[in-house]
Amino acid sequence: MKPCISEATTLPQSFADDVNTYADAGCDAMEVWLTKLENHLEKHSPADTAKLLKDRRMTLAAAAYQGGLLLSQGEQRKAHYDHFRRRLELCQQFGIRTLLVVADFVREVQQQDLERAVVSLRQAAQWASAFDVRLALEFRGSDTFCASLDTRAGAGRAVRRAERRRQLRRLPLLHGPE
Repeated sequence: MKPCISEATTLPQSFADDVNTYADAGCDAMEVWLTKLENHLEKHSPADTAKLLKDRRMTLAAAAYQGGLLLSQGEQRKAHYDHFRRRLELCQQFGIRTLLVVADFVREVQQQDLERAVVSLRQAAQWASAFDVRLALEFRGSDTFCASLDTRAGAGRAVRRAERRRQLRRLPLLHGPE
């Protein structure tokens, strides 16, 4: 495991400010907040961004985060997956090997929601694999699903039930960069 600092801890700062501040503090790896990187790239070229990272010896260890993939449907699902594809392209371009996915669950989770999420997570993982990116499922303490390891275990049981029904193959869910 390689320790890194998350840009979520410095949300008011820009991507470039974070790279410089973290490097000055002796940190050589960061979890990039994708919205910050996207905003940065509106004014700076990918080549200039890569040069900044190289000059400051900063590794983008992971990217945070993508939502809307697990339960969205119809046009909303298409919009989320279009955004996901663009973010996977960014991950590939900057060598970011892990993308955090946040569970977009309602407060009360039904079995049908879990089953839909498992199928959607499988599809998202297949997309990510094509870009040489792994997915990590983010824990959120305020949610009923994926709030802790205990709720992740419940998701694991749902995955195993779906596997028994031959709906999907095993999908490793992990959290954070290796």
